[in-house]
Amino acid sequence: MDSSFSSDSNEFLSIFKEIDNIALDKNGEKSLKIFMLQIDSKDFDYLSLKEKLLDPILGYSLSRKTLSEYKGVSVSAVKKATSKIRDYLSNTGELGEYLLYCFLESDLQAPKILSKLELKTSPNDYVKGADGVHYKKIGDDYVLLFGESKTIIELKRGIDSALLSIYDFKNGIKRNKDGKETDRNTSKFGIGYEKALISDNLGKETFTEEEEKFFKSLIYPSRENSCNVNTGFAIFIGFEMDISKFQDLSNVEFSNKLEEVLKEKINKKKDYILEEIKTKNLQGHNLYFYFLPFSRLNETREEITKHITT
Repeated sequence: MDSSFSSDSNEFLSIFKEIDNIALDKNGEKSLKIFMLQIDSKDFDYLSLKEKLLDPILGYSLSRKTLSEYKGVSVSAVKKATSKIRDYLSNTGELGEYLLYCFLESDLQAPKILSKLELKTSPNDYVKGADGVHYKKIGDDYVLLFGESKTIIELKRGIDSALLSIYDFKNGIKRNKDGKETDRNTSKFGIGYEKALISDNLGKETFTEEEEKFFKSLIYPSRENSCNVNTGFAIFIGFEMDISKFQDLSNVEFSNKLEEVLKEKINKKKDYILEEIKTKNLQGHNLYFYFLPFSRLNETREEITKHITT
């Protein structure tokens, strides 16, 4: 099955530096990947990020069917994609979902089945739940990946919020603004509900009957399937990193120091993340974490969102 990523994966990843890839198990089913934007003048190179986020808009916003109708990359397709993502980001403000999509398509090589944009039911009604649905082939088997993204200034809060969202999603739990559980009903929300929602939309969004059949076999495995399908989660966490205290260093020292601090910062959270995975009974799932630091998180997020939607 072809990737929906309407950009060159290597070119997209070239604006980042992979700082570390931390294994959380011995089977390659759980990992923490730390990325950092390339450095320009002692700051993260946001200009390159803004430019590289323009091309993937097509694959993120539009279904394969729609892209086919527009015959791939065209002025009309770009306008439609930009319109959809503009409306969406203005409603949610969640740039993290888009970055998660980009990392899953380019780094994890996990193609999109459907994105959240494709499941909206009206111009101002966006389906809550997973931040996109992807799949990953591992040997002869597959992992159905549900996305979760958080862009929160404080790193630990981002981790806690993401893992709680996954726990709630798995168990069909709804909470109020104070975080108190208000309902537990897997027929109305959660993995089962999301699978049904995806299945109902496959005919409208996928390009061929073969794709639809393939995706349905991933969502609802049957005896006839020759492969095993497991449920996993992909998590993007964007957080703020104070880089002002390193401004007096040379350019080379600045970059090296940032890498050192960032690597140490995430590695210190490894045991905590493993404990939370155990506490929330997520040990049986494939879990792929992506961490990306920002300077001036809120301001930067607003600037990037404005750039890719105008």
